[in-house]
Amino acid sequence: MEGRTLTEGMPWKRILSFTFPILMGLLLQQLYNTVDTIVVGNFAGEAPLAAVGACGVLTMAFLALANGFSAGACVLIAQLFGSGKEKEMRRQASSSLLLMLGMGAVATVAGFFVSRFALKYILVTPDSLLSMADTYFRIYAAGLTFQFGYNIVAAILRGVGNSRATLYFLLIASGINIVLDIVFVYSLDMGVAGAAIATDIAQAASCFAAFVYMVKKYPLFRWKLKELTFEWPLAKLSLKAGFPMALQQFIVSFGFVFIQRAVNSYGEAMTASFSVAQKIETYMILPANALMTAQGTYTGQNIGAGHMDRVITGAKHTVMIYTRHGNRRPAP
Repeated sequence: MEGRTLTEGMPWKRILSFTFPILMGLLLQQLYNTVDTIVVGNFAGEAPLAAVGACGVLTMAFLALANGFSAGACVLIAQLFGSGKEKEMRRQASSSLLLMLGMGAVATVAGFFVSRFALKYILVTPDSLLSMADTYFRIYAAGLTFQFGYNIVAAILRGVGNSRATLYFLLIASGINIVLDIVFVYSLDMGVAGAAIATDIAQAASCFAAFVYMVKKYPLFRWKLKELTFEWPLAKLSLKAGFPMALQQFIVSFGFVFIQRAVNSYGEAMTASFSVAQKIETYMILPANALMTAQGTYTGQNIGAGHMDRVITGAKHTVMIYTRHGNRRPAP
């Protein structure tokens, strides 16, 4: 099985080198919504900008679920990769992939139907923005299946030690999103609908590119149609491993509901201003999320390989990196 092992070398070096591509990927993934904000704000005006911003909490909530549950699957894949159990890893990857695609489909349907209710009654979006915000999020929700699909493929690749490839897919997708945003919003004057369509297309591109790369690069994941099976016990393991991380990120996202409600009560200008500030704050927490994901993969591979001493050392190094205690290297 071809892949990059995290069971050798200095733990802090391996964790940091694995974290960087993940961080860049998270930055690019977040760039989807940021580009929408920039293009809409510059070419469509304050009201459309505020409408897109009013959907920020909802997009964060669904992204939290996609990231959290895919991270759980990543840990399981990493454990099986570390222990060299290729057949079990193939089955786990198949079940996790189908599970996440199913969750993405459910998220798409749920997002479409709860959009107006959530915006009007939970977030108390101003009436002048409600129609535009609802239009944006319903179209955006159509791409949630691709968002969940990309995240699980990226998780499988990270599980076998490849955190760099998905960075390139997101880079391409971000470029597509920027170009299409300008075409749809500026050239075709499609407003918030154009921004949402551009994001959906970009997410679909990253999902398909990642899947094609995975099946071409790793023969173990070249399933025939009848081999792509869903085993509920393995899917339950994925849900169990991902639930704490998904819940943690979802609670953080849900906390913004109360802030967004208060902001929306002040009208369009305040909502537009808050949406810009919120984007900046979201970027600030990405390094911690990237380090958490890298640590989970590192721990999973080393547990699978039976290197508990490296697990303990890696945890210590991660804490030292996160808390920035001094400029010296962590002790081995």
